[in-house]
Amino acid sequence: MNHPVFKPSFARTDARGVFHEIRNGDEIWKSVNLGEMRQGAVLGNHYHTTSRLFFFMLSGKVRIDFLHAKTGERDTIELNPLEGVYLEPYESHAILFLDSGRFMLLKSEAFNPKKPDIYPLKADEGGSR
Repeated sequence: MNHPVFKPSFARTDARGVFHEIRNGDEIWKSVNLGEMRQGAVLGNHYHTTSRLFFFMLSGKVRIDFLHAKTGERDTIELNPLEGVYLEPYESHAILFLDSGRFMLLKSEAFNPKKPDIYPLKADEGGSR
């Protein structure tokens, strides 16, 4: 399992400020979320069967442990500010905030409380902590 880290593909800085283009493609996101977590917080330890996610750090640093629910394959990456990664279906993820930080989370599907597409599976057990 390989998780490439994505950085902004374009940045413009001028007297008005800074503009970053994070992703430029044909993806359609049905849910856009912003969050802020404290150092030591863990998000996830679950997977989705149909949703594809894009997790992007705005500030702070995280370590993400992955565990594929079908194959058992593992991966671990770290993200710094202005870096992101795709979370694919069946990839359990545990996102550990190494620093307090802000993030953006894009989802290919809107959350449906009647069919949440969230399946608990600890990705950080036996990982590279």
